[in-house]
Amino acid sequence: MLRQIVQRTFRRMGLEVHRRVSDELPYIQSIECGDDRFSFWIANQHTRDWWGRGKVAANAEISALKAMCPAGSIVLDVGAHHGFFTVLFANWAGAQGSVHAFEASSPNALALNANVALNHLSNCTCTLAAVSNENGQVQMNGEAVSSRPSIGRFVPQVTLDSYCEAAGIARVNLVKIDVEGFEGQVLRGSQRLLASRPRIALELHLDDLEQFGESTESVLSLLPREGYQGQIMIRPDWQTLKPWRGRESLPAGGVANIFLWPEA
Repeated sequence: MLRQIVQRTFRRMGLEVHRRVSDELPYIQSIECGDDRFSFWIANQHTRDWWGRGKVAANAEISALKAMCPAGSIVLDVGAHHGFFTVLFANWAGAQGSVHAFEASSPNALALNANVALNHLSNCTCTLAAVSNENGQVQMNGEAVSSRPSIGRFVPQVTLDSYCEAAGIARVNLVKIDVEGFEGQVLRGSQRLLASRPRIALELHLDDLEQFGESTESVLSLLPREGYQGQIMIRPDWQTLKPWRGRESLPAGGVANIFLWPEA
């Protein structure tokens, strides 16, 4: 009623009042991130909130990942979402490198494949699967692996060790993991891979570990220790990288990004 009164009042003044219509989803956005330029499907409100403005600041996470992915790198992108980092990795790795992206959510995997196709990335392979500690199937609850059986649809699950063996991947330079509490299972299925000493970018969701039977200590025990150095970014500070000193570097909760690379 109030809206109608306001509209009639403005009409008498020769004016029209309309609700602002936002950009229709999905749409293609031109992204500028540091020196990188690419096109990107904005497929839902979540991706609009993150990247819908077009200009993305090269924060500490992006800078660290770029340093870990020189030309010619072989990258495993675990939890690729809609492919923002997949596209960046592909651009950084170049024609002599390759990116293997994994996404367990079907809608996200669709957007991931669309963004790889949009940017004509012939050095990318996308796989609809949850990366885990064993091969088989797992249930999904929205965008995350379900911690409650009987909820969500089934998707394939695969270990990184078995994937690399089947794909004939002899070396991996960088493993990036962003799986919202499922980190322990990913690392357990990657022990042969980790023994080859790749660079590791682990997004650690401290508050989500318990629902999958993990703790901070159990996840850290799966990471290589000897002969590695690293840095950590603790959110919500996206601009600062601090030296990685193991468990003492981590907060009690929240999200921390750990960047590890083998010492020369």
